[in-house]
Amino acid sequence: MIPSTRVDTTPPAISLSAMARQRPRRSILLSLAATMCLSTTIAFAQTTPSASAGNEEQTLAEVRRVDRANGKITLRHEAIRHLDMPPMTMVFQVRESGLLSDLEPGAKVRFVAAKIDGAYHVVRIEKLP
Repeated sequence: MIPSTRVDTTPPAISLSAMARQRPRRSILLSLAATMCLSTTIAFAQTTPSASAGNEEQTLAEVRRVDRANGKITLRHEAIRHLDMPPMTMVFQVRESGLLSDLEPGAKVRFVAAKIDGAYHVVRIEKLP
């Protein structure tokens, strides 16, 4: 007599403990996705002109270079708290060329900076005596 081989065609049963483990995982993934969406929204809001231009924090700096032709100014500035930026020397864009008219390297200034469309801009600047 030849032993018969029986093939089980029923689908494997999922245990209750396996189902219980899947639910928290799904919940965690949904929470993570919601958190990522919210942080993207917040990051976008911080880079729009209205969000950063509304903060009128003035910062002291020294002019290092003025590029009137390209609308840029290099400043050695103190910390800019509302932009979370430490003291450094960097180039800012200037949309209004009139802001650069009476500035020369070495001048002490007080300015307001904003992050607009992903770039740092000087939105207001005044020469100090």
